[in-house]
Amino acid sequence: MKFYHWCPIPLEVGSIILPGNFGRIIRTQVGGGNILLLREYIYEEVRKRDYPDKPSRMESCFLCQDLNSALLFAQPNRFDFNPTQLLCEVEILNPDAPIHIAPIEFVGVNPNVNAWNAWTSAAKNYWEWNPSYTLAPMEMVVKSPIKIIAAGISHGQAIQLT
Repeated sequence: MKFYHWCPIPLEVGSIILPGNFGRIIRTQVGGGNILLLREYIYEEVRKRDYPDKPSRMESCFLCQDLNSALLFAQPNRFDFNPTQLLCEVEILNPDAPIHIAPIEFVGVNPNVNAWNAWTSAAKNYWEWNPSYTLAPMEMVVKSPIKIIAAGISHGQAIQLT
């Protein structure tokens, strides 16, 4: 089955992306970190406490389950998307690896409410999401290496994977 991954660097078809790079980046922040560090710390603590069987965002790869979700994720002014990323078609190398699917909208909070309650509530909503519901764009967190099966294209190009 094919999935989509936004990749920060150009990689060749056949390249393997190991799980955990996002967590490595978060864990190497210096000083007080930033809002991303805070968000991931809270999501990880809620996961460990209430949903220990779900895959850690810090030790996984991030995918979109369909092209529509990938394109919605990349819309301007949404989700702090970096427009220099390249869209790749990928496959999961370990189909038995733990997977969690949730709406990308659940990664973040309403800035007009109490921050402590908002972050905790957002994390709980994210981890308890039932994948049988439909809402796009969806994010997949999978604790498996992924393999690039179609080369990345830049965000501004027409969607045509090679």
